[in-house]
Amino acid sequence: MGFRAVGNFRTEQAYEAAKSLLDTTNRPEAIFVANDAMALVVMDVLRHEAGLKVPADIAIVGYDDTPPAQWPSYDLTSFSQPADEMVENTVHLLIHHMNENDTEPLQITVSGQLKIRSSSKNIKKVSDAGF
Repeated sequence: MGFRAVGNFRTEQAYEAAKSLLDTTNRPEAIFVANDAMALVVMDVLRHEAGLKVPADIAIVGYDDTPPAQWPSYDLTSFSQPADEMVENTVHLLIHHMNENDTEPLQITVSGQLKIRSSSKNIKKVSDAGF
């Protein structure tokens, strides 16, 4: 059974969310965090306040693959978004809609990549995990 805590992309709320996840009788084996900034807060709570080891006690995965995720002190597994490609596609869509006076929605899919680092253990790609 999964647990959910909300950090609302704010340091203080991410801190409280991490504490609430640790206050359960069945501590999670892994925590997926909605962005890297909050994931770093969660890692600090686990390590420095709860005395837990990442990933031996709890694995952590973030989202955005920001530069601090790559720092050796965190080495955070994170999902990387192709921001440049996303911006380029957005600009092309806007220009298309302006030039064509087109109001029909268009959808473009871009692929990201899971950057596996030492904050997680035994993480598999979604396609490999059978989802």
